[in-house]
Amino acid sequence: MNRDYQRRFDLFCKVLDVLEEGMKITFTPDNIADGDDFLLFGYGYTKQTLTFKRMGDLWVVVFENDEPMLLENCPDSFYRSILKNAK
Repeated sequence: MNRDYQRRFDLFCKVLDVLEEGMKITFTPDNIADGDDFLLFGYGYTKQTLTFKRMGDLWVVVFENDEPMLLENCPDSFYRSILKNAK
């Protein structure tokens, strides 16, 4: 297995371990992981509240100000921000 793929898979598994159905996290420019440029701030938005929903075997990220997307399609940097903020 490719080393980058393995690292991404391991990070994804850690995220799955902390998620709960309906869990919400509010992200701001001050609480995201270093290097995470996935979430868009500006345009009048100083924070983004996301809700995590489970649909069968899939996790969906529901964005407060954008369209939902599958968690598995999000970048590694966003996974690190989730881990940094999950309670």
